[in-house]
Amino acid sequence: MSACYKLAPVTVVFACSCSNSNTDGDFELPENGDLKSFTVEDPQALNRQGWLLVEGKDGEQNIELGVSMIRAAAKEGCVKAIFNLALIEQEGQWVEKDLDAAFDGMMRASRMGLIEAKAALGFMYERGLGVPPDPDEALYWYEEAATYGKASTRSKAHYTKNLLPHRKEQYLHGDRDAQFMLGRMSETGTPSVTMDAEQALQWYEDAAVRGDAASQHQIAVMLGIHGVPRVDRVSAYAWARSATTRSSAKEYNQTLQTIETALLPTERSRAESLFNTLADLVAYNLQDLRLDPR
Repeated sequence: MSACYKLAPVTVVFACSCSNSNTDGDFELPENGDLKSFTVEDPQALNRQGWLLVEGKDGEQNIELGVSMIRAAAKEGCVKAIFNLALIEQEGQWVEKDLDAAFDGMMRASRMGLIEAKAALGFMYERGLGVPPDPDEALYWYEEAATYGKASTRSKAHYTKNLLPHRKEQYLHGDRDAQFMLGRMSETGTPSVTMDAEQALQWYEDAAVRGDAASQHQIAVMLGIHGVPRVDRVSAYAWARSATTRSSAKEYNQTLQTIETALLPTERSRAESLFNTLADLVAYNLQDLRLDPR
């Protein structure tokens, strides 16, 4: 899922696989490059190859053809292609921006169960993109995406190694962007969400433990800069350093430097030790839960 819901500038990343296809075969372009001459038998491969052409990853870029391929895969019911096309239409980078079509596509993909689409739909409701702003609907779709798979508790032996030591349960399979957005809403308060720093911290932790740099940074800001819900320079340093290993954002480095300067000599070794522990935990989760790092 794209990190496009973050408030900081980020790169949009599109999904390249479809859940409703039973094959992983590659799609081959017809020799004349005419998409119409190809019978769509593998929407998954069509969507994947379309995005490769849009992005130019294989050294050949053909945006018009790539978008046409994604559109064709979407017409065949490929949920990831429907999601990709909606993002393209929302962004307006390669096609004329069409927020109405983007909203319809995102709703369709959401109803098909795609958690990335549910998170994106929450963002569209929050910002009024293709639909009037509706904070209650935004909250609903964010929560749908963030809590996907329900909480994984420590009583389930398989997940014991995935959780932060102080957490009895975490949402390990929910959408990380949605968790970040819920954390932000709980931290600042909205007409639909009561300000609750502890709840915000928990949402950020759910995403941070699985490699979300924005959430890792926000934990550091809360604990090390703002001092809410408490001051914890050791944890703040560990999370701030974790964020800088995943992103080169200038703001993240500035936060790390500020917190590092405030560390007491007696806290430094504990902070470094905790950073190593968190690094190992995130790496384990990315592999065990089959998530791609950002």
